[in-house]
Order: sequence, then C-alpha cells, then structure tokens
Amino acid sequence: MGHMQLLSNFIFETMPSLAEHRTFDPTYSQRIISVALKTPYLMYEIMALSAVHLSRTRVSQARYYLNEAITLQTEALSLFNSSMGNKSIGTTAETDIPSAINDIRKIESAPMLLFANFLGIHALADTISRAKSDPNSSLNDFVSYLYLHRGVRSIIGQSWNSLLHSDISPILVDTQALLSNNSPKLDEEILEIFQRFNSLVDEADMDEASKIACRSAISLLQFVYRYAYPMRSEKNQKRPPGIIWAWPVMLPGLKPL
Repeated sequence: MGHMQLLSNFIFETMPSLAEHRTFDPTYSQRIISVALKTPYLMYEIMALSAVHLSRTRVSQARYYLNEAITLQTEALSLFNSSMGNKSIGTTAETDIPSAINDIRKIESAPMLLFANFLGIHALADTISRAKSDPNSSLNDFVSYLYLHRGVRSIIGQSWNSLLHSDISPILVDTQALLSNNSPKLDEEILEIFQRFNSLVDEADMDEASKIACRSAISLLQFVYRYAYPMRSEKNQKRPPGIIWAWPVMLPGLKPL
C-alpha cells in the first residue's frame, strides 16, 4: 500500500508540481508511467522522488518519507547498475550519469532519459535541504547537481531518433515545437532581474573567459525562462512539464568541481 500511495502522489501531485503554473497535461504522466511499469529502476526512482515531495508537504512525517526516499533510491540505483552491467554509480551526490552511458545502445533510451531527469531533480531537492544546514557547501552541491542533470543531454544527443519512436515521443515533440516557436515575451520586472545578473558579471573580478561562460549561462536561462514563465496573459497555455529543467541540460562545457 505504501508504494501505491507514492505512485498515486507522483501522478496527481508531484508531476503537476513540476510544471510551471501547474499547466500540466495529465496524458504526460500516463506515458511516463507506461515506461516505468516496464523499467523497475525508473519506477523506484519515481517513488523515491514522490517520497521527497511528501516529506515537504507532510511535514509531521518528513523523517519517515526522507528515509523512504533513501531506501527507494538506493534500490533504484542498484537496479540501474545491474542494467548497465559493467558500470556502477552511487548516491545522487556521486552519480555520474554522463560517463555511465558511454554505450547507450545497450539499454533503452526512454527510461534512461526519464531516470536521469528525475535523479537530477531529486539531487536538487537534496542540495536545497543540505544548504539550510551547511550553506558553505551549497555552491559545490549545486554544481554537482548541474553536472548530474546534464546526463539528459548525453542521452538525447546519442539517441534522439529512437526517443522519437518511444512512448514519450509526444512529450519531446511538444517540447521541441514549443521551443521552435517565436519567443514569448517576459514581464518587465523579470527582464530587469536578468539585466541585473549581467551587470553583476560585468562588475565581477573574473577573467574574460569566466565572464563569457557566465553570460552564456544567463542567456540560456533567460531563453528557457521565457517559455517556462511567459507574460501573465499567456500563463494558462498547456505546456510540457518542467521546461525550466532544460537549463542545466543546455549549459555548454560544464565541468564537475
């Protein structure tokens, strides 16, 4: 019953919560679950992420759900390791999805894409939790999360054609179509924030190469943000879930610390 509760929460609460303004098409969950039902490691990570979500929404039971998340993710990683054969990865802080998929042809790409994505979101949740108790490590943890989430980029780069023929093809096609449209506009106050980001980079004591990298990251974040958080007049439009999560995937040349 515990697993059924976690799966139900994922479908009806966790997935919609990952979509900006909760403008979420429920058929996306159906397609994701159809892949997970055939892929045990993905199903366990889905339940682990749901447990993390419940630890935030049911504060009185937070410790119980966090322990559940650890147990379920450990099982997910064990099953993933078995599916990879000669590769082995550890906890989210240590997981190296990009190097673990050197030969993606050995496994199906759709479940691995979803697994890398949800594992990255899980790692971000853990990073935010640790930042409250250990602020000094938050930057290193965040960079580690970004590197982990970039595993999605590796998978897409190697297997885009097969992904377009998978169960999650409609999600990818909708996302591609959205990002190919004319860029929606941002509210003025949001534009001012991005202008401030660029000003901070201009004023920073960094070499020019570092400034170029920072400006590129800001530009990509603004590009993604336009689709994830458009002007108020466009906020009711149905969108693929979690467009904002594309930012860490798009960052060029990111290296772990």
